[in-house]
Parts: sequence; structure tokens; C-alpha cells
Amino acid sequence: MSIWTYKDDVPLNSKSPSELSVAFSTSFQIPNCPFCNSKLAYLYGSALPEPAMQAVGTRKALQTCQSCGWWVAFHVSTHQTAYDSACVNFRRACGALVDLDASDLTLPTEELRKYLIAKYDDRYSIHPKKFEDIVGAVYADHGYRVRVTSYSGDEGIDVAILDGEGGETAGIQVKRYQGKISAEQIRSFTGALVLKGMTSGIFVTTSSFQKGAHHVKSVAQARGLAIELVDAKRFYDALRIAQRPVYTTIDDPSAPFFDRWREIGNAPIATQVAW
Repeated sequence: MSIWTYKDDVPLNSKSPSELSVAFSTSFQIPNCPFCNSKLAYLYGSALPEPAMQAVGTRKALQTCQSCGWWVAFHVSTHQTAYDSACVNFRRACGALVDLDASDLTLPTEELRKYLIAKYDDRYSIHPKKFEDIVGAVYADHGYRVRVTSYSGDEGIDVAILDGEGGETAGIQVKRYQGKISAEQIRSFTGALVLKGMTSGIFVTTSSFQKGAHHVKSVAQARGLAIELVDAKRFYDALRIAQRPVYTTIDDPSAPFFDRWREIGNAPIATQVAW
């Protein structure tokens, strides 16, 4: 499955969350993804300076986001009219985010990761167990060997970072939580680490931490227990860094733009602008 479908010439005043409101630049330049703000890559074509748009001919471009997978395709044809004036035929198709039920436990973890990059505000809707799977997958992509524990009976450790032949050296607790994490929650986490015989831990939350939580962290570190606090922003950054490139070629038949890109060169004209 894919989190993206396509929309033809999405209305600029669109109010639907499934559609995209993005301004069109006649320079073929949308530098950053409107969903996750990552820099867009050109799989075909390149940015053109505005004067080049007035030259007679046809230009096509396909831009994609290598973080969340959004894409936009352009087809512009400029020709001279019988009255010696220029006419521009413009066509655009772009990715539209599929409406996913983020709480659905059957959704693939990889697709939810991409979805979160594009729509991070939906993190509170994801099932807590699924969010634990996402955290484990992200740390695995950062080079750690991890084991996600069972949802019940985990004794406060949701993901274990492994060393050597299965030895557990660090524990991760994941809180899909809207309120700020308190000092008491960090104390409870440090106790779980001690009971597991671990000397370091990472507390990941979808929200942020109270000042008291940072104080408990400092006290624990002074006693030889290394604690790292990862708030919503830090985890989002880790999620983006760990995300593998989504689309790298126009010839990828699994890409949601594949069929549309093949058609767009001969697509009906959507808009004509004369000057």
C-alpha cells in the first residue's frame, strides 16, 4: 500500500486534509515538501528560471520528497499563436495524503512511519503498541540491535537495545502521551532500569517533559545511570533521518506517481494563460 494517491490540479483554496494547498511557481520550483519541509529532489527535469518558461517548447519535471514520499509532476507547453502571442498550456498532478486510520493495528509499521513524517499531529491516534514498534524500527535503522517487548508484562521497558549475543544494555520506554511527562514517571523508569540490571535508558514521548523530569535525569546520571529524554520534536527528527529514500527513479512501478507520470505528457490541458 502507499500513503499517497494523486490529485490533478489541486485547488489552491482546498480545505480538505486529504488535498494539498500549494502555490504554483512558473519557475518549476517548489524547493521544500509542503508536508514535512524536506528538500525536494528532481527525478526528472530541473528547476528552470522564469524567462525560460516563455521559450517555445515543452518541459516536464517530477519532484519527490525523499523523507515522506510526496511528489509533484509538471507538464508545461509553450507555443506561439496565430496572433504572434505566447500561450502556455500547464498541467500539474501531485500527491495527496490517503486518509489512514492511524489507530488500526493492522497497518504496516513502515507505512505508518512515512505517514507520521507527513502528518505528525496524528501521532496521538496511533495505538500505543504500534508506536512502540515504530520507535523500535527507528532505532534499528540508526544502527542499534533492538527487541520490542510484549505489550503486557514489559515491566516498564518497551524496547531493549541489545549488545553481543542478546545481552540487554539499555532500555527504552515509550509514552504516546499528550500531557507533559512528570518527574515521577522518570523515577519509575529509572527503577525499571535498575530492576532489569541496565545502566542506561531512553525515555521517548510524543509530548514533552516537565522541569522536574530533567532534574531526576541529572540525579540519576550523577549516580551512574545514564538517562536520555527524547521529546516529540527530537523523535520527529530521528524519524526523518532514519527514513530510507522513498523514490529514486521514474521507472519504479511501485511508486504512486508511476502511471500518472507516464500519462501526464499527453494529458488534457488544464489551464491556458496567454500574455
